[in-house]
Amino acid sequence: MAAIPVGERLGTIMNLADASHDTLRKNQNNIISIFECNGIGMLQACIFAKAGYTVIGVVLNPHTRKQIEKSSLQLKANKIVQQLRRYMKEGLFSLSADARAAASKSDIILIVVQPCIDKRKKPDYSPIEKMCKDIGMGIKRGSLILFTGMTGPSTVEGSLREILEITSGLTAGEDFSLAFSSIDLNPKDLSAQTSKPLRFIGAIDQASLAVTDNVLESIEDSEIVKVSNIRTAEAINLFRRARAATNLALTNEFALLCERLNIDFLEVLNALQKDTILETPFPGIASNSVRRASYILQDEAENVDLKLRLISLSRKINDEIIDHAFRLVKELLKIRKKTVSRAKISILGISGLENQKAPPRLLTRKFVDLLQRKVRKVQVYDPFFSKKELIELGLEAETFSKVCESTDCVIVMVGHSKFERLNLRNIRLLARKNPALLDLGYILDPHKVEKYGFAYRGFGRGIWSK
Repeated sequence: MAAIPVGERLGTIMNLADASHDTLRKNQNNIISIFECNGIGMLQACIFAKAGYTVIGVVLNPHTRKQIEKSSLQLKANKIVQQLRRYMKEGLFSLSADARAAASKSDIILIVVQPCIDKRKKPDYSPIEKMCKDIGMGIKRGSLILFTGMTGPSTVEGSLREILEITSGLTAGEDFSLAFSSIDLNPKDLSAQTSKPLRFIGAIDQASLAVTDNVLESIEDSEIVKVSNIRTAEAINLFRRARAATNLALTNEFALLCERLNIDFLEVLNALQKDTILETPFPGIASNSVRRASYILQDEAENVDLKLRLISLSRKINDEIIDHAFRLVKELLKIRKKTVSRAKISILGISGLENQKAPPRLLTRKFVDLLQRKVRKVQVYDPFFSKKELIELGLEAETFSKVCESTDCVIVMVGHSKFERLNLRNIRLLARKNPALLDLGYILDPHKVEKYGFAYRGFGRGIWSK
């Protein structure tokens, strides 16, 4: 099969050589497929649809497709889903369960699929590999294939490139463009970025880099930094998340020390925010992506006979936070002269992100599992999930009032802004005698909590009720 000349390849993907960015943004004939369109993939779909691209969201899970298509109370709060539904009505966004068919229609293929971490704590790339096989059987010559998920350096240029070439019969760098783009999107505000995030891009050759740069420039959502190759871009993506893990571990240790010294770490944190040199995140539970990056990096280092000691230690510190949270629960129950095994715990918030619906973090689920093994009853409420959805996640769910009824300890797990307005008086009336409250979301005033008769603890907030 003859290779496509560079000039023609550039032209095949949206006539980039001659088109201005304004023209690209208005040209709805440019089709992009996003694999798989959930979480960050949904945000990417909105970004490209807003720029005028026709977007196909490939969603293999029928439950997720149904969620995007239907209107429900829970989805009204999900701004990203609302935007996608508007783009569907405008003909800029559609859903597909057929990866091969979507790839065959697309000029650009964006792969957001992430590797899993198996029981041996090793990255499992089989979900991405399977997706690449399906895409390879459908891609047309002249396409741009852009990876944006989390992969170890040389994974895209190695095994994933090989799968694409074998299944398609095409050659990367000759018949289709191949690139990687890491992006630092703000998960707390998926619907309206307040500043341009950084995108680091690397490609298999200069032509692929030019194509990728032009496409990403046309959506005007980010500042682009070009690097020399794909493996460098993959490394940057992992390093940034690993740095976030070490920052979080240090913050968590500061918070633990503040508890012992009877210092309110929130006051410390508010003061440190004025210091632009220091990056000090809120303490708490590490996100799934941060943990995944540390495991991928550790595996890559072991393959070259290197041990990443700080990465391993940071993950250990962050993972132990759930054990500390359970110690705070036991401490509160002891203060109230209550038995752990006979206690009812009410958890407010299970979403992986504040103020929106997102899969629960793995460590959050482990904390809930730990509680379920140790106490009499654990019930969960989250305003962004229906009772049915929480039950499908294996959680005992009820309405807000029933979750708080006869509770011994309320745990604010996620800092949804709705929880800032909790009616503590009503919760106190619903709860059992002498209730306690653990605030892991950093949203409640300890003085107010104690005023309404709760014993209070917060991670890193010092000693309050004794």
